[in-house]
Amino acid sequence: MSNRPEQPSARPYRDGHRTSHWGVLVGSVLCVLALVVTALYGWRIGWFASMTGNDAAANSATADAARNTPQQLARSATPKPDPSPASKAHRMVNAMDMDTRIGQLVMAPLYAGNDPASLASLIADRHVGSVLIIGKWTGGVASVRAADDQLQGYAPVITA
Repeated sequence: MSNRPEQPSARPYRDGHRTSHWGVLVGSVLCVLALVVTALYGWRIGWFASMTGNDAAANSATADAARNTPQQLARSATPKPDPSPASKAHRMVNAMDMDTRIGQLVMAPLYAGNDPASLASLIADRHVGSVLIIGKWTGGVASVRAADDQLQGYAPVITA
C-alpha cells in the first residue's frame, strides 16, 4: 500500500457524483458556433450594414439607377402619397394637434334612452374619439343606427 491519498479524476458535485467537463466544453463550443453562424449570416444578408447606416450595396444600386435613368423622368418627379391604410392613418395623425390626439384616446358612454346631442360638445370641442353605446335599446337596430348617425355628424371630418 502506498501512503499517497487518492485523487479524484473530476471534482465531486453537490450530490456526490463526478462532473464531466466534456458536457460544458461541448455546450460552449455549440454556443460559439451558433453565434459565429448567426454573425456570418447577418453579414451576408446585410443586417449589420442596415443597422449602422452603411448600406454600400443599396447606395451603389441607387447611384447606378440614377446614372441610367433618362433625364425626362427627373423633371416631373413628384411623389404620390402612399395609398396604404397605414400610411393614410399616419398622415391623419400627423395632421392632428395635441388636443385632438389626446381626445382620440377618450371614450364616452351613451346609455339607452339618452339623447346623442348630450355628447355633441364632447365630440366637437373635446375631440372624443369614440362612443360606447350601452344598454337595452328598445327601438332595435334602427334606433341605434339613428343615434350613431347623429353622433357621426358631430365629428369634424379629418382628411389626410
